[in-house]
Amino acid sequence: MIAACDALDGVKDGIISDPRRCKFDPATLVCKGGDGADCLTEPQVAEVKSIYDGAHNPRTGKRIYSGWERGSEFLDNSPIGSWAGYFVGKDEPARLEFWRSWVFHDPAWDLRSFDFDKDLAFADHALPQIDSMDSNLTQFKQRHGRLLMYCGWADPVVPPEEGIGYYESVERATPGTPDFFRLFMVPGMGHCGGGPGPNTFDPLGTLDRWVSDGTPPDKIIASHLTDGKVDRTRPLCPWPQVARFKGSGNSDDAAQYVCKEE
Repeated sequence: MIAACDALDGVKDGIISDPRRCKFDPATLVCKGGDGADCLTEPQVAEVKSIYDGAHNPRTGKRIYSGWERGSEFLDNSPIGSWAGYFVGKDEPARLEFWRSWVFHDPAWDLRSFDFDKDLAFADHALPQIDSMDSNLTQFKQRHGRLLMYCGWADPVVPPEEGIGYYESVERATPGTPDFFRLFMVPGMGHCGGGPGPNTFDPLGTLDRWVSDGTPPDKIIASHLTDGKVDRTRPLCPWPQVARFKGSGNSDDAAQYVCKEE
């Protein structure tokens, strides 16, 4: 995935800056002469595609939840890990106890009995206390609240497009959203940190300065560390802007990038 899509942003640095532009088809890795360590069987290809696609209602085809992005498959220094921790060699899906204990109150509940129509509706009704998807933040804005959110593009736990979806739903429901709420997508970062992308930055300090001086952040400088030493910096840009290399200079220097909308 990295080899196919790394250079789409104009810089070959081991980072997929915007995985949604990556169209690499895992079917090109299908085994030609039997199963092997360097190829995928046809059932494996189907499973990989289903992870990218996310959850859909099998009856209507309606998308329920985003899939995981290309580039999230393996992060050797992520604090949470990679697909191996959630999909590979598991007898049951991760977080299954949430459904058994919280939703259905049945330790023997069988996931294969899940009804994509009635059980989703039941979960929404049974657990209103954890539904934090309200898009109308007008009262929060009126109280001079400030909200800074960030998501790792290579997160193998929470599909990052869910963060984008929420931000854009707030834009539709609350006028002037960028004045009080900004989303920063972090290329190459896993779940809360780790990964090949610059993932060390100061969100709390950024939020504090925003509250103190009233100026929304137009970028956040992030660093990547190897053995405790900074070897790469990059600006994180407020969504929907992305960092674009100016075309000359050191591509590991944040000063050589500009935030712009595609």
